[in-house]
Amino acid sequence: MVTEKTEAGPKLKPYPFKGSGVNENASLCMAKMVVPMCPCESDADAERIDAVFERQGRERRTRPPSEFRGVDNCQSGRYRDQWWVDCEKLGHNPYFLKTVTTREETVVDENGYVTGKRQKEVVKERLNVVQVPISLRHDSGRGVPQAVGRGAKTLMQLGYQNVCMMRNCELPAKLRYSHGEFCNDRHARLTKADQEEVFLVVWGSERTKWQKLRADQLDELNLGEAVKI
Repeated sequence: MVTEKTEAGPKLKPYPFKGSGVNENASLCMAKMVVPMCPCESDADAERIDAVFERQGRERRTRPPSEFRGVDNCQSGRYRDQWWVDCEKLGHNPYFLKTVTTREETVVDENGYVTGKRQKEVVKERLNVVQVPISLRHDSGRGVPQAVGRGAKTLMQLGYQNVCMMRNCELPAKLRYSHGEFCNDRHARLTKADQEEVFLVVWGSERTKWQKLRADQLDELNLGEAVKI
């Protein structure tokens, strides 16, 4: 049974990433959370990182934006509880990863002749998103509270739409069940099967036969009432 949504929530930004593919045989329920990561890089850290790239014979292609260079990282040194609070107060915006890459451009004069080349810094910003398992097999089911204790926030806390809680699925969440929010009924059933330790049929000599057996297993699961988001 699906209940229609009645209340109007705040307008949220769409999730900025696209999924890399979902494996239905790895149907773990995952909370997509945003973790803090201070973007600052002190001069000592920069020297150390540059030295690593030099030893490996590689070119370092990304760096922090200029305003975060030569600044002590809030996570360096001895661990401090709630460091992310101070990091935000300093304007470091730790829930977004900012990197700078250099792009080479050709300089052309008014007659169409190439007169030289110039480099332009391109700043990229992305959410520091991680997937936190919601399963007794991982951290005894305490993955989410542990992540919150280390400063993690939900997508909605940062003004973004929630996405499906199926592992690696990043489609918008449209249905809310008692065990999470999902883009469709199938992903809700797959994750429910994992939580209830239902061993789904994954292979057989007759493809149509084992697919039907798997579908029957999923249909037998009791998801309870669903609410449209």
